[in-house]
Amino acid sequence: MKKLLLCSVVLLSGCSLVDAYFMAKYDTTEHALINRIGVHAAIYKDDCADRDKTKANAAQLLTVAKELKNFSEHLPNNELTIKLVVSIHTMVEDLNKRYTEKEVSKTYCELKLQSISNSADYVQKAIAKRPRT
Repeated sequence: MKKLLLCSVVLLSGCSLVDAYFMAKYDTTEHALINRIGVHAAIYKDDCADRDKTKANAAQLLTVAKELKNFSEHLPNNELTIKLVVSIHTMVEDLNKRYTEKEVSKTYCELKLQSISNSADYVQKAIAKRPRT
């Protein structure tokens, strides 16, 4: 029984080591881009009363989100992060699209930017936990 338990522990820890080996390593550029999205989204909340300024801010956020998405997609073994990054990109794309199509309330703007900021913070923490090279 002890041998079975010991084998199970060794195999389970071995699997996590294999996963860590095949996982994309920490990348400072990816981390900086997600940080920029989170910080700017939080700062841009203050401008939600000004439609023109917010429209420009949404376009700027979309540029950074596209840059992050393109960068992340070309890192090897980065599938898990790509899923997170694509969801952030979609959120930013929705915000930008909303500002190009119709009138937007200040509350929508503030809630959407807060959501983007919170999501970016979550993704940033996940990226920061990846193994260093």
